[in-house]
Amino acid sequence: MSSRAPQPLPWMLAADEVIPTIQRIISDREAVRNLVARQATPEVATFANVIQPWLEEEDLNQRTEAVIDMYRFADPDQESRDAAEVATRLMSECAARLALRHDLFLLVKGVADKDDYPNEECGKAVRDMLRAYTNVEHGKLSSGQIEKLLGSWKEIGRLCQDFNRNLRESTEGAWFDPEELEGVSMQEIQRLTEKSKDKVYIDFGKRADRLVVLRHAHSPATRKRLYLGNEQKLAENVALFKRIVLLRDENARLLGYKSHTDFKLQDRIATSTEWVDGMLNSMREQVLPIGQEVMEQLKVIKRKHLATDPQSGDDEILPWDFHYYIRLLEETKQVDQELVSEYFPLRNTVLRMLGLFESFLQLRFLPIAPEELTGITWHEDVEAWSVWDDRTEHRGEFIGYLFSDILYRNGKYKGNQNVNLQASYLKPDGGRVFPATILMCNFSLSAVTGCALLRHSEVVTLFHGRITQLSHTFAPGILSSLGTASYADKIGLLELGHGIHDLLSRKLHTRYHAWRTPVELGEALSTMLENWCWNKSELKEMSCHYTRIAPECLHRWRAQHPQTTEPAEHILEELLDQLIESRNLNKALLLLQQT
Repeated sequence: MSSRAPQPLPWMLAADEVIPTIQRIISDREAVRNLVARQATPEVATFANVIQPWLEEEDLNQRTEAVIDMYRFADPDQESRDAAEVATRLMSECAARLALRHDLFLLVKGVADKDDYPNEECGKAVRDMLRAYTNVEHGKLSSGQIEKLLGSWKEIGRLCQDFNRNLRESTEGAWFDPEELEGVSMQEIQRLTEKSKDKVYIDFGKRADRLVVLRHAHSPATRKRLYLGNEQKLAENVALFKRIVLLRDENARLLGYKSHTDFKLQDRIATSTEWVDGMLNSMREQVLPIGQEVMEQLKVIKRKHLATDPQSGDDEILPWDFHYYIRLLEETKQVDQELVSEYFPLRNTVLRMLGLFESFLQLRFLPIAPEELTGITWHEDVEAWSVWDDRTEHRGEFIGYLFSDILYRNGKYKGNQNVNLQASYLKPDGGRVFPATILMCNFSLSAVTGCALLRHSEVVTLFHGRITQLSHTFAPGILSSLGTASYADKIGLLELGHGIHDLLSRKLHTRYHAWRTPVELGEALSTMLENWCWNKSELKEMSCHYTRIAPECLHRWRAQHPQTTEPAEHILEELLDQLIESRNLNKALLLLQQT
């Protein structure tokens, strides 16, 4: 198998190139539509002379839009992030202008009326465009209403950018005296004592740090202060959020919908808000008795605490109590999540997950040497692989590129996601453009182990992933269907399962690549993959005690555990059995939180 890929790695842009590049894309987009509008009329409009040029322009510029949008959430350079923010706003303003052009609507309607397409994918593109233009009520809204709608979309876009920037760049947290953290290991306290010699700082943006305290701190007052501080952070976003909700509702009603929810459901498998409410109510009825049973078990544990620790209050399980008593409940089931995490060091777990995908999907992930990534990646922590087909009849065929950027740093989006850098499509000459995707996480190194360890729930999340938009354009459902939206509307929060979907997808055009389907369908694929993380043989294969990944890790462990036998390389059968048996321990409560 040749390691030389037929497609170069995606190139990055310098900060001073971002805005000129997006201005060039805007010029291209408007020029293509202007040319089509001059040369075609609704009577002679066809897929070939109207829609095809639009799709080809989308395909050609998609990668650059994706790279620029990624900068907002991952580039360590503030200048690049700021430029990407401006670029996204310019792109979305262009999108809004094009969405309101009545001449373009008439051309799309002319194509749709003929109902003659090369294939189903092209037909779907036309139907989606027509529905999007119809949603804008072309021919029905007055000029004043159109101006109001355009202004509202622009305002929503600015508000969303401000909201996400605040979230991404926040350094809010809480200070604690070491004695307030009784129950938290001394090694973790030493790691967290980074801004003061005698105080511990918990950054609200670091979920793993919050969980360490919420799961282990004995003091209810400590847990309460941390929980409420995190829930009440970013007060400046409250007004932004309220304004966004009100504007979306106002826009939906202007466009003839009962609510923003009804407007959004047109892009979903779910058929109506009534159907969604019915499904949630049905699920609540089924899982509520199970959830109540688990809550009663937590109360029993808390009552035992009350006998020895009056500061615990009554036996009600408050929000800041939940993680603490769930840990104690797990311990009664002999599930030691901290011990389990020792067998899932982050980088090694990612590599072993890739090995599993190699096995059951017949792929090969070949690491790209660091020197080949010079000038390509946005940070020194980034790794990359070229991905190849290993099926007998297709062995050696190129699949795409996978990047990983998995460690926490300031200015980076505070979550775990997989972001598309290049969608696959078929060029006019018949050649294929291959995908590139990023596994992007925010895991912190541990002072205890010297590496990042994953709790089993994080292994599941890493393997599965979920789709969540990082940001929104001015009119998400409309503009993305028209192919005029900023790429921010199309970017997804995906983890490794979605990333593999991203790599293996093959479409004619970028607009329907991979997870660009109804969200429910995209989630279904990764939910099925999630089962691998509860399969005993696969879990054991993925596991490797952190002491085996580097000599310094073993040296650190020996210093902390003198005269103790070194742990086994793979997770023990007994520990696996206990873990798998606990699969549904907390599931009912998690489902109830969503209803």
